[in-house]
Amino acid sequence: MFWQVQTNIVVSLILGIIIAHAFFRLDKSELINRLFMYLIGLDILIMLLEIGSVIFNTKNLSTFRILHLIVNILGFIIVPVFLLLGVLYFECWLQKALRAKIKCNRWIYVPAIILFVLTLINIRTGWIATVSLENDYIRGQLFWIVPTITLFYLGYGILLIWRYHKRLTAYKYIMGLMYFTIITLVVVVQVVCEDYLTIWSTVGGLLVCAYVFNIIDGLQYDALTMMENKQSYLSYTSKLAKKQKLTLTAINIDLDDFKIINDRYGHQEGDEALKSFSQILRGSFPYKHRIFRMGGDEFLILSEQQNKKQMIKYMERFKERVKAYNASSGKVYDLKFSYGMDSYNSDYKCVEEFLKYVDSMMYTQKEKKKRRRI
Repeated sequence: MFWQVQTNIVVSLILGIIIAHAFFRLDKSELINRLFMYLIGLDILIMLLEIGSVIFNTKNLSTFRILHLIVNILGFIIVPVFLLLGVLYFECWLQKALRAKIKCNRWIYVPAIILFVLTLINIRTGWIATVSLENDYIRGQLFWIVPTITLFYLGYGILLIWRYHKRLTAYKYIMGLMYFTIITLVVVVQVVCEDYLTIWSTVGGLLVCAYVFNIIDGLQYDALTMMENKQSYLSYTSKLAKKQKLTLTAINIDLDDFKIINDRYGHQEGDEALKSFSQILRGSFPYKHRIFRMGGDEFLILSEQQNKKQMIKYMERFKERVKAYNASSGKVYDLKFSYGMDSYNSDYKCVEEFLKYVDSMMYTQKEKKKRRRI
């Protein structure tokens, strides 16, 4: 009996530590963080119910048949709730990964709602699962609906990842596919081999991995603008420096008169200006381009896919969008910027020299603007 639940016990303890840490460290005002904690809590509860089901599932404990029945009923009722929250969490994660809103179809929640209703009906009918008079757990004639709907949602997740794979980084695309593939395989195994209680402990393990990955990812992004930060830039450029044949175009951008915005209207307004500027910037360039906030009001765009001529087109689009924002924002100040742009070639000794030159081009343009005002 113990071998069936020992994994659940260990994973539940680890998740208990994770949820305690998340409660104190995560920003609970963000929906994605609340959903994550709900999923951990439900997964712990389901694993504890599974442990109870295994303990009570013996003829020697037939006097506990009612408890055995209640444990199984509660477990099945929680499953559709977990699926609903899981879909919501995944959609939030995807929007955060894309840094853009995605169109979510509300009909996708219907199968989970149907399953929830069926689990309530199951209390009286035993259509999904029940406990015999001899205290044996028995799958009902409609049990197949539970794994079918679960696999439907896993397929929906894989479909969404594939749909947006061109806008996801290779790392997030591969990790997303791995998550859904692993859970799908485990669901199939447990349906075929009833004695293997692997689904919820596996989900728990993946939730632990997700938490660790989110912490690591958080170290690579600027909290204000959600652009990649200086640490991410250093990691990325160190990899670029090792490439023998390098195709790279860089644009270094710096806001003009940002100090004036901060001094006159306050740092909160300065933060709003940075957020607005970064949103326009992100929306003007393809998602495969790496955009870094280098500190303060300075940004760097790096692209291994585009040549300088193509980047000029994106830059013109960015200028037009900034102009449109200034005309419609109602702010007492305009967003203005200077920039330098070039493509890497054999004239440069290394990537570092190339990026320094692009940086100097931006400061040259900024100085020219200052001299025109004098």
